[in-house]
Parts: sequence; C-alpha cells; structure tokens
Amino acid sequence: MKSVRPKVPGPPEGTVADATRPDPLSDVLRTVRLTGALFFLWHVSSPYATPVPSGRTFAPIVLPGAQQIISYHIVTHGSCWSALLGEAPVQLEAGDILLIPHGDAYVISSSAPLCMAAQFDMEPSLQFFRQMAAG
Repeated sequence: MKSVRPKVPGPPEGTVADATRPDPLSDVLRTVRLTGALFFLWHVSSPYATPVPSGRTFAPIVLPGAQQIISYHIVTHGSCWSALLGEAPVQLEAGDILLIPHGDAYVISSSAPLCMAAQFDMEPSLQFFRQMAAG
C-alpha cells in the first residue's frame, strides 16, 4: 500500500510568501507576554533520576514575579523516561519533546522504575536553582 501525503498550499515556487496572509504563530506570540527564560543543557548517563519541583516552588527562586512556569525538555540523543509525580512514566526518544505546561512537579530518569519512586527529595533540585540564581 502506497502512502501519499497531501500537498500543503503555499506560495508558488520561487516567490516570497504573501505578508498579508494570517500567521498563527505570530498571533500567539503577540498575545503571550513572555517575561523570562532559562535554558539548561544536560549531559547525563545511567543511572539517574532528577526530580523537578513544581513551578510554584522554584519560580520565586529563578524567575521572581513569574505567573506561570512551563518546563520542557528536548531529547537530542538516546532515550529517557519521565512522569508527573505519582503518574505512569512515558519513554522519550531522540527527537521527542516533553512539555509540562502547568508547572507540575515531575521526574526525568534513565529508567521507568526510577521514575516511580514513592518519594523524591526536591531539596537538591531547589539548591541547584538557588545556586543558579546566585550566579
């Protein structure tokens, strides 16, 4: 069975896109007021389990005044597991994006069992954020 992808309409080949056409991404970016961002590059090896506290807990440390924290991770190599605390873990592979839009506490780990620990000590993660904020 042959799979065929539908063609997405666009500007004719060799022309510039019409600037009057609606651009949904630009509309969203005009509506959302971003006030800050932090980026971390992780290089990890097994075994590891890194709990991340809720955005309400660490926002005052790293982004005082932030109304909401949206965490995300992009897996560039290998795989990992992640779960909201108390939920079933999901496996992520290279190219996957993990998005935590409501600032819930979660964990990223090298294996599903490590994601399912009954309790995580958030203090080491909070200490990391404090050190980051201090420079």
